[in-house]
Parts: sequence; C-alpha cells; structure tokens
Amino acid sequence: MKFIGIILLLLTSIFLIACSANQASNKIKNSELENLASKYGGGYIFNQKFVEEIEKREAERKELSKTLGDKIRSNPRKIKQGDKFITIYDVDMTLINKQLP
Repeated sequence: MKFIGIILLLLTSIFLIACSANQASNKIKNSELENLASKYGGGYIFNQKFVEEIEKREAERKELSKTLGDKIRSNPRKIKQGDKFITIYDVDMTLINKQLP
C-alpha cells in the first residue's frame, strides 16, 4: 500500500511540475509580447488574411475620401509655417463611416 501511495505521489508531483513549466514558458511569451506592445504601441495582427482585409478596407476608405473631397472638408484656416501660409481643414469622416463601417 505504501508503494502505491509513493508511486501515486510521484506521478502527481511530475504532473504538477510539468504544468507549472508549461505556464512558465507561456508567461515568457506573454511578457515578450507586452514588451513589444509597450515599446512600439498599438495592436499587432499576425494573421495574413486579416492584414490583407484591413489593407483593402483602408484603401477603400482612402479612395472614398478622395471621391467625396470637399464634402468632408470644412472650416479652412490659414496658418503661417515659416515664411509661407498653409491651409488646414477640419475633416468630418461621418459620411465615410456611414458608407464603410
């Protein structure tokens, strides 16, 4: 009976050590991701399918904003930059957000 108890205790110990080692290795990976996120900021997408979809949607939004042009720009203001004046606008993206949510 003692022999079975010792074997059972040994197997339980091995199982718990293996689980803790697995969690420790995952913790290292999470800390690496946290370091990257804190260093570079923003969110990162590692799935190529999602990256392509996001780039496609951004291109659609950019093209639509060029098409709408003056409808989304308003309140022109002149600002002096160095020795010349530049014009800046307020941009209202509501029309684009309605068409491409």
